[in-house]
Amino acid sequence: MIDTFKADEVDEVYLIYTKIQNALTAEPVMLQLLPLERSHFAPLPPALGDPHGEVELFPDAWSVFKQMAPIYMHGMIFGAMTESYCAEQSARMTAMDSATKSATDMIHALQLEYNRTRQGCNHPGDHRDHRRCFCCANQRLLNFLHCIPLSGYNIQTFIYF
Repeated sequence: MIDTFKADEVDEVYLIYTKIQNALTAEPVMLQLLPLERSHFAPLPPALGDPHGEVELFPDAWSVFKQMAPIYMHGMIFGAMTESYCAEQSARMTAMDSATKSATDMIHALQLEYNRTRQGCNHPGDHRDHRRCFCCANQRLLNFLHCIPLSGYNIQTFIYF
């Protein structure tokens, strides 16, 4: 990336990644990596013991910059990849939590419908023991299940006999 920029094959290099705001939201961010601007390296406010005169660097500032620029780029790219990975995992966790809650609510509603159907059976003849009368309970439950979109799920999974 730095070599293609040096060879003037590209004018600017941007890094686009997903930044996590909190557990529920993430936003896309576009960050300019190259050319480096002075605003990226704003000087820190003076601290106690800072030199007041001219500072001599060994090796010279350009040599230090040539060594630090690739390290800075690698750090920025690694940070963006880590941030995007965390945002994706957070979104997956939130989606799975929501799906689990929805499935739990659905199972609870189906269990209530099944119990109401089983307890309300009034067949004459052999079906006097309502706890063992599954014929009409199964039929009403299956009629109820056909109204619920369960794409990709086996209906037998939700029925407890």
